[in-house]
Amino acid sequence: MTNLSVDALIEAIRARAAATLHAPTSANVIREAEAGMGLQLPPLLVRLYCEVSDGGFGPGYGMLTLSALRAQYHPEWPWPDRVLPLWHWGCETWSCVDANTTNAQMLTHDASGATMTRFTLQSWLEEWLCGTDLYEEIYEFGIAGERFNPLTKKMEPRVGPIRPKGVPWNAAMQQESDRSAESRKRG
Repeated sequence: MTNLSVDALIEAIRARAAATLHAPTSANVIREAEAGMGLQLPPLLVRLYCEVSDGGFGPGYGMLTLSALRAQYHPEWPWPDRVLPLWHWGCETWSCVDANTTNAQMLTHDASGATMTRFTLQSWLEEWLCGTDLYEEIYEFGIAGERFNPLTKKMEPRVGPIRPKGVPWNAAMQQESDRSAESRKRG
């Protein structure tokens, strides 16, 4: 399931997550949140909040509600400018949307910083609808140290995530990429 129209994507999310959905939010609440955060939410994200649910669906612990997003995206917190933490995986790991980009680029943000993934918000949700384990898509796994096994009383290798997949992200690099894409569209 790839390259769905936005309308088809929204309907598919409604169908898959029907049991866990919160009530959708309103355009007025979106405008208040945008004003409070000092940014404009990507159009697909606005439609998800207004037409599907005020969070609670998707991978990890589910998409943050708009009020939780506002609380999490605070100027005094260490988030890069206009990077919206939406899905928490635990252990300081977040899947975020880069609101600097026209295509709502997905980032992995953890203790090592932000890493640009191969996903946009739309392709991220399409993969989730297909049942893809997105955690395995955003991390390389391997030997991540050793642990003591109390049953064997031996040290054993611990397999786990060792680094995010993708390239280190910085806002200037992404904004330049977007400007180049826009100029190519114009001719």
